Order: sequence, then structure tokens, then C-alpha cells
Amino acid sequence: MNIPDGSAILAGLTAFGVTYLLMPSITSYAKAKSWVDQPDGTRKTHTAATPRTGGVAIWFGILAGVLISVFLATGTGAGMGYFEMPFGMITALTILAGGSVAALVGFYDDTRPLGAPVKLLAQLVAATPLVASTEFIAAVTVLLGGGPIAGVLAYPAVIIWVVFVMNAINLVDGLDGLAGGLSVIAISFLVILGGLAGGPLILALALMGAVLAFLRFNLPPAKVFMGDTGSLLIGYLLAVLALVVVHAEPTTNQAMAVLVVLGIPGLDTAMSVVRRVALGRNPLQADNDHLHHRMLKRSFGIHARAVTIFYLIGCTLGLLALLIAFADAVAANIIVGVAGALALIVLWDLGYFDITTYAEVGKQEDMKVREVQRRAPAATGTRSRAFRKPVRRGVTSN
Repeated sequence: MNIPDGSAILAGLTAFGVTYLLMPSITSYAKAKSWVDQPDGTRKTHTAATPRTGGVAIWFGILAGVLISVFLATGTGAGMGYFEMPFGMITALTILAGGSVAALVGFYDDTRPLGAPVKLLAQLVAATPLVASTEFIAAVTVLLGGGPIAGVLAYPAVIIWVVFVMNAINLVDGLDGLAGGLSVIAISFLVILGGLAGGPLILALALMGAVLAFLRFNLPPAKVFMGDTGSLLIGYLLAVLALVVVHAEPTTNQAMAVLVVLGIPGLDTAMSVVRRVALGRNPLQADNDHLHHRMLKRSFGIHARAVTIFYLIGCTLGLLALLIAFADAVAANIIVGVAGALALIVLWDLGYFDITTYAEVGKQEDMKVREVQRRAPAATGTRSRAFRKPVRRGVTSN
């Protein structure tokens, strides 16, 4: 193993260590500042106020892992050129800038809740710097068929993709250990799909190390949640790694493989829009009928069982993605069909094809929310900032 390869592994270990060491102090500080996720009796299943600042430790862990790897590569003669491969410094800086904005937006939302439209606008701002990356734009242009029109469409396509994945991870962050575990699985398969090396590998292993350390505190029963700081940051970096994979081989097979790897968050996001539109609601309005809500009921309320099932599905989709990437066009389409069939089976098993359940869940949620709102003033008198926070996230989020 040469030094550059070792620096990528060091990035993961450093990110793990820094995140692990920072988590207890950040959790204590969050409790002192009342930056906690309160039980609401509707979408959330936790019964005690839980800090939602785990994403802060994840961000510091990633930064530490990347920086120490850069110092190592530079000090041993590999130089910054290694960190940049296969991209230029502009792309590296745009990734850092967008990730910083994503983390800051999430942190602000965790401490002073933003409205959905403002939050969406902030996500667009976080994704915008990536259009300065000629490598990403060129890869998406090729994927869209090439030519001047594809070149123009590549710019909004990159932004939409990044915002979509950010929201997908945010939405799937609904059970203890779910978003973090699925992210680790996705990172593992993206590294293999893209044959990542250099800077992208450093980033991937730093992200994996930080999330693994976070999971130590987030597996059922969770002591801390990643919050929007973590979910938006992780979603942003997963979207970037997916673009790296497409850049490595801008083919339809590779693009389909990436979509399959991120199948669970993607499916949950798609169903959220369908469900809310079917109920005549704002697609941005949170509810309590995500995949994880139904899976938890299907698992008799046992969090660990529901999360394990999702992990197994995630690994299965990752293996199918590898087959898609290395298959010919006909075989790839067949495998995509298998992945689609698996998604339909999951939706059927969870009762999503019975549209009457949508209205029933919506009615139950509305009743519970009204009851919570009715009781809250009488129970708390003058409500603190923590209790003024609007109902906004799933079981632990959305």
C-alpha cells in the first residue's frame, strides 16, 4: 500500500475518532441549549427529548479526516495533485463550499426552524456551486446525449440531483440508525462502482468514518439524532459521490446503478410526493406515513427489526447495482426490472396500493396534532423556545 492509499484510510479513521470524541460534548451542549427533538405523539416514536446536533460532530469529523489526508499527501511528496485527482482544485473547492452551506443550513434549521420554502431555497444555494465543476457538467452532458442542448440541461440537472438526494436522506431519517446505516451501505457500493481513488476516496472514507462513529450513538435507542445538519450534509455528499461515479463512466448503466444504490431514499421521496398529492396536501408538508412508519408497524413496533430489514434491502439493491454496472444493455434492463419488482413488492407489503390508507393516516395525524396543540398550552403555561418549534420532522424527522 502506498502513502496516498494510506491517507484515504487515515481519513476514515480520523473522521471516526474526531466524531466519536466530539459527540458527547456536543450532545451535552445541545441539551443545555434546548436544541432537542421533542416527542409529539404523532410522527415521532421517541419518548424523551433527544439532542438533534449529531450532524455537527459528523461535519467536524469529515473536515478533520480530509485535512489530515491532505497534509499527509503533501508532506510525503504526493502533493495536492493526488487530492485533486481526477478533478481540479475548482471542483474540490466547490464541493467544500456546497458542503459547508448544507451543514450551516441544517444547523440553522435545527436551532431556529426554517419554513419549507426557505429551506428548499437554501438547498438550491448549497447545490449551485457545483455547476462550476467542468468535470461534473461534462459527465452529465455526455449522459444526456451530448450536444449543446444537453450541455445547457446539465446545469439544472446537477442542481436538481443534489437537492433531490439531500431531501431524500432528510426524509428517510425517521428511525434510529436508519439514515446513517443506509448511507454507509450506499457509500460502500458507490466506492466500488466508481473505482474511487484520490480525493473522492478520501472524501468517501471520511464520510463513512464519521457516520459510523455517529451510529454508535444513534442505533436504537438513540442518544442523539443527526438532525438536518447531518441529513442535508450526508445527502449532499452522497449526491457528489454519485456524480463522481457517473464521471468515472458516464453511461446509462452506471446512472441506473447509482439510482438503484439510492433506491430506498429515492422511493420514499417519490411516495411522499404521490401520497401528499393524493390527499390534496402540499408536497412539502410533513406527515407520518413514510416507508419507515409503515415498516415499523409491520415489525410490531420493534425499531431494530424494521431498521435491519431496510439494511438488508439496501444491501440487496447495492448488489443489483453492481450487476447493472457490469452487464450489457439487455441484461442491465432486466436487472433494473428486478429492482423495480422488489420495490413494488415492498410497497404492496406495506399497503401503499390501498389508497384508502392514505386518507386514514392523514385523518389520524390531523386528530393527534390538534390534540397535542390543545394540550400543550395548558401543560406548559408559557412555552419555551424548544416547545414553540413547529411540528416538522418524522419519527425522528419528517
